[in-house]
Amino acid sequence: MSALLPLARASRQIVVSQFFARALSHFEAGLLLAESGMTIESLTISRGLLETCFVMLAIAENAVTFDELLSHDNAMRLKHAN
Repeated sequence: MSALLPLARASRQIVVSQFFARALSHFEAGLLLAESGMTIESLTISRGLLETCFVMLAIAENAVTFDELLSHDNAMRLKHAN
């Protein structure tokens, strides 16, 4: 995956590639946790996988801008910090 990043022409392709790598790591982590009997933790990772897929689709469909993603992320971090 990282070998293809120099071929990416737009920043949107790079961001979606990073989210795909994140989704893949969430999938593998959820699988390993489920196999070891840690089902609650696996469900938590699965939720992160689902949210990552929603963000990837929103970026691919031009339904959201990067500024909107960053402002939402900052607002959620502030909410959790409080």
